[in-house]
Amino acid sequence: MLSRGDDAWRSVAALTKPWAPHTLLALTDDTALYLACPRPTHGQGIIASSDVTQIATFFYDANGDRWDDGPVLEQRPFGWTATLLLDKSILLVGGHTGTGPVARVDRFDTVARTWRRGADLPTSSTEHVATLLQDGRVLVVGSNRGSQGHETYLYDPSRNTWTTSKTLVGKRRDSLTLTRLSDGRIAVFGGWLDSRNSTIDVFDPGNEQWAREGALLEVRMGAQAALLADHRVLVCGGLYPNPDVDRVGGLTLLSRASTEIWDPHTGITVQGPSLRQPRSGHFVLSWPSGHLLVVGGRDNTFGSGITAEVLEMASDVAADS
Repeated sequence: MLSRGDDAWRSVAALTKPWAPHTLLALTDDTALYLACPRPTHGQGIIASSDVTQIATFFYDANGDRWDDGPVLEQRPFGWTATLLLDKSILLVGGHTGTGPVARVDRFDTVARTWRRGADLPTSSTEHVATLLQDGRVLVVGSNRGSQGHETYLYDPSRNTWTTSKTLVGKRRDSLTLTRLSDGRIAVFGGWLDSRNSTIDVFDPGNEQWAREGALLEVRMGAQAALLADHRVLVCGGLYPNPDVDRVGGLTLLSRASTEIWDPHTGITVQGPSLRQPRSGHFVLSWPSGHLLVVGGRDNTFGSGITAEVLEMASDVAADS
């Protein structure tokens, strides 16, 4: 845990056994829910997208510094997204088995600590992105379903119903980057198509319309984005095609260290301060102070990153942490 009082990491209570991490969600200021899957014995302990596994739930109490075991959801296809709803329940959407994507939806009541099935997606999907809208609905975008990854779906938790909304301006498949803007609109960056995509599209929940609002300076797949204090968006890291596969370790995709800053009011994108190291599959947390915490991810040495760094946007300087 990172203590903001002195910007220092400190150890907290550990889980009883190793789990393959998936999602960590803050329920209140001092409680969190950790969704995780057992580490498989095959594939060097890495969960494959085709695995059907169980989902374990763990509740962390920061005041008592303890973990409490929650219920386990059995036989759940991997590759889902988890979204925290306004009522503090969790929505799990989609996934993948050995035969293809699934339309399955599950909801977890964090108060009663019970799982139940939700209404299925209109179509099967995995490797999509999902986010909570200000009105309580959930937006689901993208898929790995070939050229159909431009579809958009809206979920109403109060009615347990899905509606199909307008499609993206351009067809995309997966590895999208998504963030909610300060005015409630949703911005989607980059992604993977049959070729690569650097466009920026914005969804307006009011009229359920998409609009092209600019482009990134570089191709990025699976980057991370954070809303800055001045309402601009920082997009950092992610993957790009390796122009020299034979020379650089046989990797077809490389991680970026560069960042970009997009202004939703002008549609202009400028180069941002570079990270200390290339990262993909990392996590980014934005603080009200204007600092950004970047943790983990993979570099270009086949290794998983365990480092963290703090970026202070006021001076555009990245500092090791």
